[in-house]
Amino acid sequence: MIQNLKEFHWMNQSELQIEHDTAYMASTPQSDFICSPIDGKALSTAPFLYQEMEGDFLIRARIKPTFVSTYDACTLLVYANERHWLKTGYERTDFDANSIVTVATDVYSDESIGIDIEEDAVYVQIMRKGNVFACHYSTDGKRYLMSRKLRLDLPAKVKVGLSVQSPTGPGQTMAFSDLHISQTVPDDMRQSK
Repeated sequence: MIQNLKEFHWMNQSELQIEHDTAYMASTPQSDFICSPIDGKALSTAPFLYQEMEGDFLIRARIKPTFVSTYDACTLLVYANERHWLKTGYERTDFDANSIVTVATDVYSDESIGIDIEEDAVYVQIMRKGNVFACHYSTDGKRYLMSRKLRLDLPAKVKVGLSVQSPTGPGQTMAFSDLHISQTVPDDMRQSK
């Protein structure tokens, strides 16, 4: 599936290298997707490689960030427009920990910092059924745990894909593998499969 990334499109293009079943994407300096809940300032500068999808879907990948600066992250992103999107990923937080982080944006961003992880890489996924979204993570690619479930009223057709960010740093190269995209979603969105 990683090979199919050549058919994806860029928003904020960056360097992409594909080797076997791994895609290496470079984040750019001071790049992020965020809409400040304080002053409303929107930033949509992080590299994003996507395909358009309509209706229900599930996207899953193994992500391996390079943590150097605070907020460096490797994420999956569902994007309608600058003020309406959802991302989940593995991030170096300002609490000196590497954590599962989800940001839901409906005009303003609502950030949720989840469990701290010590592994180099984790699996994350986002699934959509109507306007209900569920985010999950796994350390072994077998047992997935829900990190967030929410309603977000997005258009039927959205951009879905991979993003990397370095809001406070010079940019890093991060890795994606085991990419899986499907329009089949489990009946129980609390479960991963």
